[in-house]
Amino acid sequence: RFLEKEEFIKKLQGKKVTWVGYVNKVSTYPDGSIILFFRKNKDYFSTFDVDVFVDFDKTWKSRLFSLRKNDKIKVEGIFEKETVWPNLKGISLELLN
Repeated sequence: RFLEKEEFIKKLQGKKVTWVGYVNKVSTYPDGSIILFFRKNKDYFSTFDVDVFVDFDKTWKSRLFSLRKNDKIKVEGIFEKETVWPNLKGISLELLN
């Protein structure tokens, strides 16, 4: 199964993907870019309480910081890599609730 997962992830790299989930928190990097942490399930709590990292440039700041914890959202982004969690470069965001 590990090899299958690795092959699947390689196929996703550089591709546009859509992820639906719930906001956990929003934070900024020193360069001003913004990271959105979100979960696939509203009631899901893991040690780190995050399933996906989405990086947005600073033009998204007011939109992202207006989100609240547990808002349901749909994010489109470019799948960059998977470390512990998938990392996306955000393209669009839609509030679903």
